[in-house]
Amino acid sequence: MATTTSKRQPRKPARRTNEARSAETRKALIEATIGCLCALGYARTTTLEISRRAKITSGALQHHFGKKDELIIAALDALMVELAEVLERFEHTRGSLTDRVAAFVDLVWGDFYSRPRYAAVWEIVVGSRAEPRLHKRVARHREASIEKCEAVWRRAFGIGPDELHPSIEALYFALSYMRGEAILPAGERRSGSDASRTRQLKSFILDQF
Repeated sequence: MATTTSKRQPRKPARRTNEARSAETRKALIEATIGCLCALGYARTTTLEISRRAKITSGALQHHFGKKDELIIAALDALMVELAEVLERFEHTRGSLTDRVAAFVDLVWGDFYSRPRYAAVWEIVVGSRAEPRLHKRVARHREASIEKCEAVWRRAFGIGPDELHPSIEALYFALSYMRGEAILPAGERRSGSDASRTRQLKSFILDQF
């Protein structure tokens, strides 16, 4: 008796939820904002250009963010998340004091400050100065990122929340140094390699323990 076999129909891809589509749209707009800031600078980062790069209508942009200010803060939020992820990896580093200090500098410099997208932060910090209300929000955001670094540093090295440990000042110096180095074009950096400078920075921090 002949048997018939039925071919399996390919499964249709699951339909994305409204929440998933909304999250993807927001992410695309935030990434387009960061890209614009790095490539064009703050003044030329317009909602029209962001929409064009994200391939999303201006109406959709306004629906999700309302205006440029909200996109700017959302871009800072996204970059703050990236810094937090780097700091978490550092906090879980094990080894000697020397190893952990080296890990901090290597991770925070190599995986955050030295990346091209960090230029977006400086564009926002400098470009927003003419907009006092936004600039205050940006300043608070920057303070929060520094506080996050200090909190992780204290936990990683067993320093109490109110302890005046010399390495805290070294941390602030290291962060300032790395932020400053990050905005200099490679050709304008001081003589010597990145490896040589970071080695000196690690040595300076270790001297404070």
